[in-house]
Amino acid sequence: MSRLYQVSFNKQHGGYNRRYRHTSKELGCEMVFTVYFPPVANASKVPVVFYLSGLTCNDENFITKAGAQKYASELGVALIAPDTSPRGLGIDGESQSWDFGVGAGFYVNATEEKWKNWRMYDYISKELPSLLQEDTEFQDKLDMTRVSIMGHSMGGHGALVIALRNSSAFKSISAFSPICNPSRVPWGIKAFTGYLGEDQESWKQYDASELLRSLQGASLPLLVDVGSADSFLVGSVNQLRPEALEEAAKAIAYPLELRIQEGYDHSYYFISTFIEDHLRFHAKHLFAAALGRSSHRLLVGREGGEEREGKGGGNAEKEERRGGGEKRKSKGGGRGSNIGSNNESDNESDNENDNESDSGGHVKDIIYASVL
Repeated sequence: MSRLYQVSFNKQHGGYNRRYRHTSKELGCEMVFTVYFPPVANASKVPVVFYLSGLTCNDENFITKAGAQKYASELGVALIAPDTSPRGLGIDGESQSWDFGVGAGFYVNATEEKWKNWRMYDYISKELPSLLQEDTEFQDKLDMTRVSIMGHSMGGHGALVIALRNSSAFKSISAFSPICNPSRVPWGIKAFTGYLGEDQESWKQYDASELLRSLQGASLPLLVDVGSADSFLVGSVNQLRPEALEEAAKAIAYPLELRIQEGYDHSYYFISTFIEDHLRFHAKHLFAAALGRSSHRLLVGREGGEEREGKGGGNAEKEERRGGGEKRKSKGGGRGSNIGSNNESDNESDNENDNESDSGGHVKDIIYASVL
């Protein structure tokens, strides 16, 4: 196992953000990642939510901008934020483009020789979880049998693909503005051609919409939020294609909840507005898994409203979540309206649009969970 170094730490909401550095065998370079430990991790193991970031980002974007720690502290879940690619390898052209190379690993295992170190799929699905499970720094704090995963944009794509291909390792999936059908959009075509070569059949293993069409394995609860004003959805090209994911989910009655949030864009203003809802969604399923093994009680209810108690390993009664926008559940019902366009040119960055400010529409009716 590679040696682990703590780079920095900051206290927040009673817990700690701790940033670590280690040498990755999969990637052949040093990598950093950040863990938020909620206060309860000092006394007992806590479940884990991975967050995969988008193009141009590293592990710090989510940690510093999403505001997730407040809710992770309350719920008693740890947050794991990895980097988005290998760094410092000196590969010719690795930093020439914001949507390929450094900061743009696309969560694949590259097969093209030049990019052989770009193995973010195995790093996220195998190497990093093994480190978190085996290193003494984490053994008494993180419960790696209760893990969920989420992500944004390219990271939403990564979360979908990794969880769909490794369903036994996760309890739930969620995504903000994911690239749902990368083999059909310019971002994905560029990345897949560069990392995987011209064989488009090999691309399908990293395309969530294609994976759903041939899914074998458990159906994990899946929540997806997309902003109706996202420039990568309604701009000159639809880079996200959530309609493809919705269509694939409906074909097999997969439990997808796709929500179009009116007026929101692609930025961390959007993410910070709905991060509470996503973490409570994951906590519900993470703690339900624990209840199957214990006599603890699960509280389910509305914010500011009446609480109801569920016991044992059964499913708690569901509340409707409203995000201020259109909600579509893909469980084999009628088809929702198409969204976005299929034009093919865009040259904007996937990083946060910090000059835009969001307002209104915060979730009030949500599901929450806690272990008593």
